[in-house]
Amino acid sequence: MDYSIYTLASLFLIYSFLGWCAEVIFVVLDTHSFDNRGFLRGPVCPIYGFGIILVVSCLNPLAGTWIRLFFASVALTTALELVVGIFLKKVFHHEWWNYDEFRFNLGGYICLRFSLLWGLGCLFVVKLLHPLVYTVVTITPKNFGRPLLWFFGTVFMVDLIVTICSFFSYTRRLKALQAIEERLHELSDELGISLCGSVTTVMSVIDRQHWDPDQEQQAQEARKLLTERIPLLVKKNHVHQHILRAFSFLHKEKYKAAIADLKRYLLRTPSK
Repeated sequence: MDYSIYTLASLFLIYSFLGWCAEVIFVVLDTHSFDNRGFLRGPVCPIYGFGIILVVSCLNPLAGTWIRLFFASVALTTALELVVGIFLKKVFHHEWWNYDEFRFNLGGYICLRFSLLWGLGCLFVVKLLHPLVYTVVTITPKNFGRPLLWFFGTVFMVDLIVTICSFFSYTRRLKALQAIEERLHELSDELGISLCGSVTTVMSVIDRQHWDPDQEQQAQEARKLLTERIPLLVKKNHVHQHILRAFSFLHKEKYKAAIADLKRYLLRTPSK
């Protein structure tokens, strides 16, 4: 098989899209509602694109023998799932999946049941899906396929760059909110009043109090923090909303109060 850059890029985008479709179908069957499970805004899951290309590249030499192909698939996908699971835990400080409820699991990262299912999935990909997709890619005239690849590839790269930048801004937003929440909690104890609730209500409570000189400085700090808190809560960002909706577990332990506040403001259902 010819794996030119054009062919590999085409296969990557196709498998990323098919992987996204599989995730969406699984969620619809499980929850009876649509949910974009991909990290990006577009209908792609890049991990499927990379994963299937890697699986096909490694396992194609064994495609002639079903038994060898199955056991090699189980070994390869299990190793990948273990490495990726540990990597994501180190980077995001949270488990993206957990198999503790299943027997014969290792640290919750891998388990026998899903390893066997991944093996069967690889059989389907290598023996049935990939030959079909590869044929479609190779028989498509390149004067038609190249413009499509450039278009969808550009859209994918823009989506990827915007999402990565937005993720970092989302993390900065959580960090700033969490710092304000923690300081307001300290000031609440020092002033003897609750600084929770709507900003207007809390401000009016602060203004009605008669503070001594030391407390007046703390009250001024509370007013300043409450004012800084408003844009951090209400500023709309579609990527931030998507991350909150689909991946609210990211940074959950570190920024618990900030995430709870953002959910109330960004994910609330508008009143009819």
